[in-house]
Amino acid sequence: MSGQPPTASERLSELIARKPLVALLTTAVVLLLIASSGPPAVSGDDLRISPLTWIGVVLMAWGAIATVVAPRFVMPAGRLAVDWALALTPFLFGFAALMFGSPLLVMWIGLVVSIVLLVWVALVQARRPATSP
Repeated sequence: MSGQPPTASERLSELIARKPLVALLTTAVVLLLIASSGPPAVSGDDLRISPLTWIGVVLMAWGAIATVVAPRFVMPAGRLAVDWALALTPFLFGFAALMFGSPLLVMWIGLVVSIVLLVWVALVQARRPATSP
């Protein structure tokens, strides 16, 4: 960079690259804390599979695919931050589906998919040099 300060994504990418397992564990614990607040917030009587459930599932799949494909299209310096954010999207979509009346299983599937993606980013992408494609 030509004298410009690093962007937020570059700083976050450096932090994840330096301590990928700490970032992974911290993020996983936060996701579990958020997930534990979901079941008390919804009543168990009216949870059903609706079109919103399927939209949530499709968006979770999109988030997983985007996490794997996006590194090819992102500048290397900020790649880890983008991967990290995209890896969180399956959980966010699953949680949103739960809040809109989908079964609790949808949120837990999103949580598991997000944690698997975060493990992949922490163990595979964080080890890749910042200049490689």
